[in-house]
Amino acid sequence: MNKHNPGRMQFAPTSRYAKVFFKKQAIFTFIIFIFLGLLITIYCENKHNNLYKNISDVEIVGYIISDNNEKAYTDTYKLEVVNINNDNKFKNTKLILQIKKKDNTALNYGDLVKIKGSFELADEQRNYKGFDYRKYLKTQNIYGIVSAEYINVGILKKEGYNKFFILSNKVKNSIITQINKFLPNENGNLLKGLLIGITDEIDVQTVQNFKNTSLTHLLAVSGTQIVYIIVACLFILKKLKLNRKAISIITILIIVFFMFITGFTASVVRAGLMGIIILVAGLFFRKSDVLNNLSLSCLIMLFSNIYTLFDLGFQLSFGATLGIVLIVHMFSFKKDKRFVKYIKEGILICVSAQILILPILLYNFNNFSTYFIISNLLAAPLVLVITLFGIVVLFVSYVFLGLAQVLGQVLNLCLFLLTEVSRIFANLPGAVILVKTPFLMNVISYYLVLFTYLFCKNTKHRVLKSKCIKYKKIITVISILIIFLNTIGLIIVDNYRSGLDIHFIDVGQGDSTLIITQTNKKILIDGGGKETFGDVEDNITHTSSFEVGKDVLLPYLLDRRITCLDYIMVSHFDADHSAGLIAVLENIKVKTVVIAGQLEKTEQFDKFIAVIKEKKVGCMLVKTGDKVYVDKYTFFDIVSSTDIGISENKMNNNCIVCKLNYGKFSMLFTGDIEAPGEMELIKKYQGSEILQSTILKVAHHGSKTSSIQEILDLIKPKIAVIGVGKNNMFGHPNLDVLERIEGMRM
Repeated sequence: MNKHNPGRMQFAPTSRYAKVFFKKQAIFTFIIFIFLGLLITIYCENKHNNLYKNISDVEIVGYIISDNNEKAYTDTYKLEVVNINNDNKFKNTKLILQIKKKDNTALNYGDLVKIKGSFELADEQRNYKGFDYRKYLKTQNIYGIVSAEYINVGILKKEGYNKFFILSNKVKNSIITQINKFLPNENGNLLKGLLIGITDEIDVQTVQNFKNTSLTHLLAVSGTQIVYIIVACLFILKKLKLNRKAISIITILIIVFFMFITGFTASVVRAGLMGIIILVAGLFFRKSDVLNNLSLSCLIMLFSNIYTLFDLGFQLSFGATLGIVLIVHMFSFKKDKRFVKYIKEGILICVSAQILILPILLYNFNNFSTYFIISNLLAAPLVLVITLFGIVVLFVSYVFLGLAQVLGQVLNLCLFLLTEVSRIFANLPGAVILVKTPFLMNVISYYLVLFTYLFCKNTKHRVLKSKCIKYKKIITVISILIIFLNTIGLIIVDNYRSGLDIHFIDVGQGDSTLIITQTNKKILIDGGGKETFGDVEDNITHTSSFEVGKDVLLPYLLDRRITCLDYIMVSHFDADHSAGLIAVLENIKVKTVVIAGQLEKTEQFDKFIAVIKEKKVGCMLVKTGDKVYVDKYTFFDIVSSTDIGISENKMNNNCIVCKLNYGKFSMLFTGDIEAPGEMELIKKYQGSEILQSTILKVAHHGSKTSSIQEILDLIKPKIAVIGVGKNNMFGHPNLDVLERIEGMRM
């Protein structure tokens, strides 16, 4: 490093780290940190699990520390606790506060409030590898959820919270207001995302296009904005002829203030901490190495909250940065012309980041963008112009709004071009490749091989080089062996099953069941699909883009490593049974759909038929008395269908009722059949054993209109399963139905 530029960040040769790593002291230190991390994890896990244990009805005094995040039925805030039931041991812990909506009443950031309500822990994952809301809240250092009504909320003091925090929130809201004034359209919402990371109002399709083209990182304020802040501060403060120490301190304070404005997201904190470390190094005339800075910022964040490790933004931000740091410096384009150099460096940066985060993306999102290099190359200069020009127009708007509105039209054009880049590349053929969720051991093997290769590639020391080559061969062989054994194990599991697997999928207020037969045939019965997911509409993670098919059912199948279904059977075309199937049909291979003739056409049915025609999926029409043979061990009896012709509530009462048969085991799927339909079944099968089943999928989500005693007596189930959304507005399952089912055990 140049002694005349002590604050400049540089990359140290890997040999230096290798020499340190192979020393006993370094290994001993590493073990100590691992042990310390385990102790911190155990302490935090114990605190999260026990601090709020056995808490239900509460009286809380606390501060509102977020703006209102409006949901369908509630106003939602973050709350910092002062005390609960006059007990101070809960002080400084954070909760989600959900208040049932009433008129336009709202609380404001910084209000000190007193609340009477009920506390509950957030849900853990409901489905296999599904979203774990409780773990997500832990990454935000939030302990649970308090529900209340406005009548039980009192404001003790307005703006009683930390004045610096209140100021930063007011600045954020002021920026939002100004952007709405000079760019009051969808592009204005996009600008908020690019400048301060506010993405809630961005159009659903725009967000999806950004995801499909690997441009989502542009909406996560991070290193680029921090660099702009540092450069702008250094330029302005030097013009004011301040000394080095004052410039660094003021810049650090501005970075911290920006972190407050953007809500301390993982990517912002990572970039902000690295920027602060560089400035502090310059103050003390010390070397600033990028890997040291990255490692130190990582440690600071993890010591602040160990659960940050599970934050996807944290993983992607550090992964992408580490990829750029470890790979980009290995290449040089000094001899190339400026434009060629820009193209090559842009491609190298995109690929370097993608190499490190690819397993994370595949594991969490099950997709890969094929055009990510081109889309990022085109988007990067646009984002640079939009960010810099956007900041200028924002400042102008405070002085001369009319001029800002004129300049905003230029900004509007740039934002339009950016959205067009994402839209065009997102809709090209093969833009997104869906993949099965990789095995965790395969992900670990990938990183072992990658880091060993990079370590060896960057090591110049002769002795260490030979050691690296030796370890590289060993680790590569072990990793290949792990991948091979995983693959063989999967083949054995798929082809040598000993029985029948039935998976009841939690799709909220709806039904969906996955069946995997002994010969590995896969059948999906119904697919849920209502927009609401039980209590998810009151979830801080819920957005208007939420769809059961896209966000629950399809990921579930991919997590089960299923990319092909032999059959989809649709009981009827109510949205809560069929809407989720559209995403499945559009994204994975389906060989045959099983449906009945329709007594009345619906919009949902028309959508379904259009998709199966487009995808050229086989269609089997069934009627009462038909059998559907899946394999030599498994078949379905169609015990009721639309040919019954019940006039009352046609959709529900004429749905497909089918019985799964596998040896002596059977299961009856009753769709949403109601009492009139059940009476027809009783007439048809009275005195017969055809309805008798080991398991009953209870009709119509346990509604009071179904499951009459006579039909239960005819089915004689040993187990009853009800598909229902938690805290649903319909009051399902009905208590009388539960009592009748419980009575079957007597």
